[in-house]
Amino acid sequence: MLLDVIETKFEKVPRDIKLLVKNTKDKEKLRRIFKATIKVQSLDEIRDMF
Repeated sequence: MLLDVIETKFEKVPRDIKLLVKNTKDKEKLRRIFKATIKVQSLDEIRDMF
């Protein structure tokens, strides 16, 4: 679902972010990033959360 939210907000998900999401096994971290995605202004801010 995180990738869906990123895609909705930014229209596409860069490959590097897809890989970061898929390689993260920490569900709580993904949940925090999911919630924070609503507030971020750039893809770089998402990258910084990983």
